[in-house]
Amino acid sequence: MAQILKGQVVALFAFDLGFEVSLEQLGALLSAMPAPPLSRKKQTPPYLQYTKPPRIINLGEAEALQTEPGNIQATIFDFGAVSIAYRWPLAPGGLYAELHRTQFRSGDSASVLLS
Repeated sequence: MAQILKGQVVALFAFDLGFEVSLEQLGALLSAMPAPPLSRKKQTPPYLQYTKPPRIINLGEAEALQTEPGNIQATIFDFGAVSIAYRWPLAPGGLYAELHRTQFRSGDSASVLLS
């Protein structure tokens, strides 16, 4: 069986908030930082970059997956969308194959994230 040396589990959720979000007003209400450019390569054309970079808000720590706690982050876009990302680091020697068998194959995948 393959052993995990380094990695992460990421669960993404996307929501439509409305027609537009004022990122300037959001920055005044919450501690939000601009997202980095999509690509740092010099060859990347400007039209592939954000016209207004989304804001990233750290929402705190996520419940542990196996033994490692994760973090929760919201990315808010000016066009009225938000994505919520749950991220957990993978610890070497974790029982991830067993987690997959017990949670995801049983059809109860949401319980891993929402319980």
